[in-house]
Amino acid sequence: MTTDSINRSELLSFAWTIARQELWSRCLLASQLRNLFPNALRRAWAELKRRAAITAERAKQTVRPSSGIWADIQTLENRTTLGHEGINQLAYLQRAYHDACQREAEEKVRAEMEAKRRMIAAASGRFVSVTFTKKDGSDRCASSLPTSSIT
Repeated sequence: MTTDSINRSELLSFAWTIARQELWSRCLLASQLRNLFPNALRRAWAELKRRAAITAERAKQTVRPSSGIWADIQTLENRTTLGHEGINQLAYLQRAYHDACQREAEEKVRAEMEAKRRMIAAASGRFVSVTFTKKDGSDRCASSLPTSSIT
């Protein structure tokens, strides 16, 4: 994770927001806001670094196959204790696994459709008959006639 991804304007705005909230929660005078800012800036910096690290981790894990995510889930579930961090990580991995399974299913359907399109295009005007199995298990036959024979 690099600090280049942190917007400095956002950092300072966030730090001032934290300082104002601290001033309000402690019921201090407005003149003491400047004294609260250094600590607020450190807290804002730490929070934005944490967010950038989470974003980088999620971007890295979005391309992982479901089998790798499943292995990580099994590793976490087989621990004797998880703790708060482990529970959060497990919940995140379960969501990532669900997303990866969906993505892989969509890619499989897309690849099958592309193979069918290539096969029909390869016929280039000849008779083509393709039998598909529908979701309910019944067969459907799709035929194509040459364009010269259609009147």
